[in-house]
Amino acid sequence: MIDPLPPATTAQFIIACSNTSQLPEGELPEVAVAGRSNCGKSTLINALTGRHRLAHSSGTPGRTRQLIYFAVKLAARDPAFNLVDLPGYGWARVPQRLRAQWGGLVSAYIEQRQQLRLVLLLIDIRRAPAQEERDLLEWCALRQRGTLTILTKADKLSKAQRFVAAKQAQRALALSRPPLVCSINLRESIAELRGALMQALSTDAPASPSAS
Repeated sequence: MIDPLPPATTAQFIIACSNTSQLPEGELPEVAVAGRSNCGKSTLINALTGRHRLAHSSGTPGRTRQLIYFAVKLAARDPAFNLVDLPGYGWARVPQRLRAQWGGLVSAYIEQRQQLRLVLLLIDIRRAPAQEERDLLEWCALRQRGTLTILTKADKLSKAQRFVAAKQAQRALALSRPPLVCSINLRESIAELRGALMQALSTDAPASPSAS
């Protein structure tokens, strides 16, 4: 049994926002979590905070239609921040009208939210990055939004397979360094993610686009 990291000092649900007028006020920095439906966003949020019932996954892809806010403080010495779970993309069974609505919400949030410091892009390690991921990274870079690419569900592959998948994703997405390979069963990867978040939050300005 792998010893888990200490749970976050604070990790609680704040609000679910259907439009930008509902976004919480205040100056707390924000970290957004993006990715296709069922890429493991809820699992990663729970592993990151050590609160296994904080975020809830859905068996129906595309069900989450809002920006889900969580207040997080990983340790007493660490800065507090808001973790924002974005609606998943790649919804094959969702009507086009709803896709446009959710896409508009995410676009407005990433473009306009001054508190946003970092966008975590999650990709299931078992599939090759798609044009959607390339577009999102390029879009964030144009808007000077820092990004960190994370390959999830790494426990589904062997160590050798994880290495190959990371190199392939780095080439496909033109990343300056390999993406973070992450799994709830890889304690060191969650610790590395926590460290990357604290580094991004330690600056007074949004993270550099080269954070990918």
